[in-house]
Amino acid sequence: MAVTIDEALDILHRTGPDLSGGGSNHAPMVTEALCTLGRPDAVIPWIEGYKQRFQDRPRSHNPIAREGWRASLGDASRSALGAVTVCTKAIRPLWLAR
Repeated sequence: MAVTIDEALDILHRTGPDLSGGGSNHAPMVTEALCTLGRPDAVIPWIEGYKQRFQDRPRSHNPIAREGWRASLGDASRSALGAVTVCTKAIRPLWLAR
């Protein structure tokens, strides 16, 4: 079954950045690579074979205040918030204001 990148990422967005047993979750990059290489039909079988190692995405807690985002950088306990939150809610508005 061939899927689009968006369909595959919709499946993967619930997964966390780490895998059980250690290591990093590279599934989004594998999905993009397979689609780019003309093998969208291989995405779902690859995810099915890999999914037993996925961990759930960590829950968000203690949101980052716009004024205090710098203090949150490097704090591993905030990994659920991720770089996207920091970029879209704190850094990007500052960058656009220049």
